[in-house]
Amino acid sequence: MRQQYIHPQRQVVIDQHKTGTIGYFGDSFCADSINQGSYCNLLAKRLAVGTITHWGVGGTSIWYMFDRFMELHNENQLPDNIVIVYTDPDRLYHPDVLLPAWAFDEESENDLEKACDLYMKHLDFPNMNFFKYKAGIEWFDQNIISKIVNRHNVIQLFAFQTYGVEIKNSPVLDYTLMPMYSENMANKVASEDLFNHLTKEQNLRVAEDLERLITKGS
Repeated sequence: MRQQYIHPQRQVVIDQHKTGTIGYFGDSFCADSINQGSYCNLLAKRLAVGTITHWGVGGTSIWYMFDRFMELHNENQLPDNIVIVYTDPDRLYHPDVLLPAWAFDEESENDLEKACDLYMKHLDFPNMNFFKYKAGIEWFDQNIISKIVNRHNVIQLFAFQTYGVEIKNSPVLDYTLMPMYSENMANKVASEDLFNHLTKEQNLRVAEDLERLITKGS
């Protein structure tokens, strides 16, 4: 395992004359802040908000997202519009560095990386990862999301699979994102033509569908 650097978050001001905000919480499927074709930027403009406050962080787990979300929640700093993208159950959590799956096969150099190797060898059980994932998201929906939907527009969706998770307190996008990325890889779409792992057309579709869910739930 080789740990990776987590880049600092930066807000993007779309219109300084508008006060509305939107934030994305998840992994690399909602992390593209640069390309204007990213559904993150498209949705913000369609909702006519002033600022995008947060972005997903590629390679992180749901526990990293929960940690960051709850910090904002406890400080009453959550954005007006909230898009949550749940990642894969098997991701490792660390509050300060990335421990991504694609780096598992790289040679470890420090104590943390070697500890990850031992954890993956002796203590990583996919069935328990799934159990904790399902229980964690459902608890989060029932105990946190349910109490903020009267003040915030919240949309929840899944990057890979729904894994049988039941969400009852906000609209949920009725498809996952990974099948589109898999199609793009099968079609050998160049990485520079993908934003959030999606093509320009796929990003537009996601932005339109999220806008409909937010507008419907408002």
